[in-house]
Amino acid sequence: MNYCIANWKMNKTINESIKFIEEFKKKDLQSLKSKIILCPSFTSLKILEKHVSGTEVELGAQNVHQNIKGAFTGEISVEMLKEIECEWVILGHSERRQYFLEEDVIINDKMNTVIENGLNPILCIGENESQRNNNETFNILRSQLTTALSNINLSSKILIAYEPVWAIGTGLSASCNQIDEVVNWISQFLLQEFSLKVPILYGGSVSTVNCESILSLENVSGFLIGTSSLDVSEFSRICSIVNER
Repeated sequence: MNYCIANWKMNKTINESIKFIEEFKKKDLQSLKSKIILCPSFTSLKILEKHVSGTEVELGAQNVHQNIKGAFTGEISVEMLKEIECEWVILGHSERRQYFLEEDVIINDKMNTVIENGLNPILCIGENESQRNNNETFNILRSQLTTALSNINLSSKILIAYEPVWAIGTGLSASCNQIDEVVNWISQFLLQEFSLKVPILYGGSVSTVNCESILSLENVSGFLIGTSSLDVSEFSRICSIVNER
């Protein structure tokens, strides 16, 4: 199974989200071999539930709080997500780590909360430019994975998204050789340390120009897409390429 996941981040109003999905639904969604997941803003999740009903498109959230309920102003709980047929949650995205100071232990708490409540995590990992230049990539990934996957139910449905921070939203995608090296390492590490084999996705300036070559890599099972997912034509084309693999 391959995956095509749209992370809209803080983009698209409710009306813009509806316009996107109605246009996207005009594409052939009945013979999909891959899974398409839309992760809009929280304000659009409920309304999109109705618009994706009867299609192969699934919904995901961009974040969730590690506590079930309580005095956490501005946060969203797993119970809120479950009420709107949201099946997936992005966790550990570099923007959450950078701007909201989310550390690996917090991400591990969120992983546990999500899995224990029947949702599926999309765990993001990746190194920044300085860490890559200092040959620290594998140490960083080892630390992120070891902590995030500690004491969780590994029989659950888990996706890993490798997103080199220096390639996110910059237009500077990692080369196929770089991606291949890291994704192969992740695959081996998960197998050796956790006896875990899960789909590994790539994210970081994915486009129609580079997605086919990246998807040809043995251990890449699809994409977590930011900027290119905002344009319905671009996203549809990437989905078609993923579906044809």
